Amino acid sequence: MCRGIFKFLLTALLPLLVQSTLYAAVGNGDEIETAWETLIAELSGSAQARPLGGADELLLWVDNGEGGVNSLTALVEQAGQAALKRPGLFAEVVPARSLFSGAADLSQQGLTELDRRGFDRLLKIDVRSSSGAVVIKARVWWLDCDIWSVMAGQPYYSRQAETRLPASPLWGMLETRELNFGPGAPAWKERGLFSGKGRILDIAAADLDGDAAAELVLLFEERLEVWRRSGDDEFSFRHMQNLPQEELTLPARYAVGNLFFCGVSGASPLLLLAHNRLPGGLALQWSGADFAVTRRTERAPLACLPSASGGEAALLSSVYVGGGTAFAGRIYTDGSGLRREYKLPESFVAFEASPAAADLRDIYVVSPGGAVFDALGGKIMPSGSCGTQPALASGPAGENVLACGAARFGAEEEGMNITAAATGTKNAPVGFTAAAKGEVTAICAAPGEGLRFYVARYDAGSDNSRIVLLYP
Repeated sequence: MCRGIFKFLLTALLPLLVQSTLYAAVGNGDEIETAWETLIAELSGSAQARPLGGADELLLWVDNGEGGVNSLTALVEQAGQAALKRPGLFAEVVPARSLFSGAADLSQQGLTELDRRGFDRLLKIDVRSSSGAVVIKARVWWLDCDIWSVMAGQPYYSRQAETRLPASPLWGMLETRELNFGPGAPAWKERGLFSGKGRILDIAAADLDGDAAAELVLLFEERLEVWRRSGDDEFSFRHMQNLPQEELTLPARYAVGNLFFCGVSGASPLLLLAHNRLPGGLALQWSGADFAVTRRTERAPLACLPSASGGEAALLSSVYVGGGTAFAGRIYTDGSGLRREYKLPESFVAFEASPAAADLRDIYVVSPGGAVFDALGGKIMPSGSCGTQPALASGPAGENVLACGAARFGAEEEGMNITAAATGTKNAPVGFTAAAKGEVTAICAAPGEGLRFYVARYDAGSDNSRIVLLYP
């Protein structure tokens, strides 16, 4: 599936994506990758020395030398995961902060405990800025002592290496930003905003009245609601309208929908709507009082991508399978003079693209099993992780932050999965939220608001949905 998506995006969408607006950290990404190549070469040593790779599992422990993690250590860690999983090195690279919090215990006893847990190597990386540059110190331990060596107190074999990143003001900025992802990080918080009757299928956010504050639009099975921001994260009900009943022709055992805004130069943004009871989709324009249907689309809209030339945005669409929750394994592109069809190896249940997509890694697909992949085939979340249309926000280093409900589609789950997906790396640390009352049915981010999500939680007993603000 992922290889098919990559081929389709590479051949059809790459000209539509803005290649020159990668965030500042990725501008320095080549330097981090080069640093990893240097470290791996030094740690591998000569042909007569013990090889670094050739083992199954490596524990990668990256911090600031004192157990602290931040956006800088995260970028170094993510680049390391990709570099260390190259052929001939390690079959699996496990980030330590997914298992441990605090400083590493590098004593003989601590190393023995890691050995007993089945790790083949421990690679400890210390990342600290120094006079504008960054010093990266590495030490690897071969956790392969037999019981007699341990009893005799013989130390584990190890090797050290060191490299530097050239001076840049970016490093200090990233180093001062605490990383809020992973089990050892502070818990994410939820704050209730308002509630309404019924189950919400999806949420979208955009500034409809020109006051520089985003309104929230809620999609229910048969209606839309608009909630206006009337203060500092205070919302009041503004408008409700039913979906055109003559359009809702398909039966659906379990209703799902997709709702997103597509910016149009010189006009209020278009609201694109998909629903598995619609044979296609709807494009709606806000008039100041309500939404008017401006056109009907042949297929269900998934996302829109900006044109690199500033022209018409490209609309991505697909077709629901028999009114169910999955899309057929085909994606269509309309816009910028393009109208083409691409076949994927299998069906999918959700598709998300950053509103300012600047790279193929800014586009994500959710498999029927609830796994999330980026458009280059990098697995962002494992199977069962994502049970809603995912949402994207901007993290502290400019990285994409992907959030979605934890359940598979149709299941009742109350937690959320949050992943920092930094452009320029293949892997990302997975965060989480503790379960709260109410099944997560929809989630979105508002443009320009940074690392904040609006989440719909549904209580089946009362048939009510609560909108909460999720933030670190």
